[in-house]
Amino acid sequence: MALIKQRGAFPIMNTLLENFWNTDGLIEDRLFGPRASAPSVNIQDLEHSIIVEMAAPGLRKDDFSVDLQNGVLRIEAETKQEDEEKTDSYTRREFAYNGFSRSFSLPEYVKQDDINATYENGILRLVLKKEPQAISKRKQIEIR
Repeated sequence: MALIKQRGAFPIMNTLLENFWNTDGLIEDRLFGPRASAPSVNIQDLEHSIIVEMAAPGLRKDDFSVDLQNGVLRIEAETKQEDEEKTDSYTRREFAYNGFSRSFSLPEYVKQDDINATYENGILRLVLKKEPQAISKRKQIEIR
């Protein structure tokens, strides 16, 4: 015997109401613009360094702030845009603000004084060098 979930006396009306209220951000997007989110990050753990790459097209190098404090690497960016149009009968002024922040806890073996950052073609790239003692050869462990 199969169980069938009851959706009340008027299942079509329930579905319509659920679809009406479940807009997945449609109302917010129309009123406030698309919701901002932090760009995705690729992290590669190589033998001598860790590479962090963030795709952030449309920004300028000066929009970024990268700092390291207490073993936490923080990448922030913010942009501001203002537009004003004046005529005899009205003034139209619009502004936009976008920003994000991403933080990463770094392993102890990262050389905190040897971090290089570049921004080219919409990609922020950080190269974090490893301490020499952290670079070890792979050792096979015997299973007994």
